[in-house]
Amino acid sequence: APPAAQSPAHIQELLARLAEKMEKEPGDVKGWVLLAHGYLGTNRAQDAIKAYDRAIALMPESAALWAEYGEALTIAAGRRWTEDARKALAKAQSLDPALDRVLWLAGMEAMDRRDFPAAVAAWEKLLGGMTPDSGPAHEVAARLAEARALAKGAPQADAVPVAPASAAA
Repeated sequence: APPAAQSPAHIQELLARLAEKMEKEPGDVKGWVLLAHGYLGTNRAQDAIKAYDRAIALMPESAALWAEYGEALTIAAGRRWTEDARKALAKAQSLDPALDRVLWLAGMEAMDRRDFPAAVAAWEKLLGGMTPDSGPAHEVAARLAEARALAKGAPQADAVPVAPASAAA
């Protein structure tokens, strides 16, 4: 059995305490991000979105926050790219187009639109800046190979489902 400290009830209690603390310290951007991550990790995407809203209000020029917010919006929509998620990604791209998470999500969003050359471009740039032979690099390389094959019109034997993922984050 997992230790009690990791039990879902304990995690929910910690999140509730953090949420309470954030109401008393609403200017703590790191606290809002921590709360958003906790909510996402416990399948509370709508709550995560609210926490990201608070964080972004405090740091509107953070590409990383906009990217995470866009990813949370896709998760809340059943891993679908909504117009709001696309707007959040576009904002992140305008702030820092070379950020790893922005490039990863740009590739995912391009795959969703079936713009395979755009996915290839984003993931080639991402892979170029990664540590070779790392787990995230392997994940990006696999997605890149799929996007390249689709861009050429080749049939994909083992297509990976196209959904937002945090593996390269």
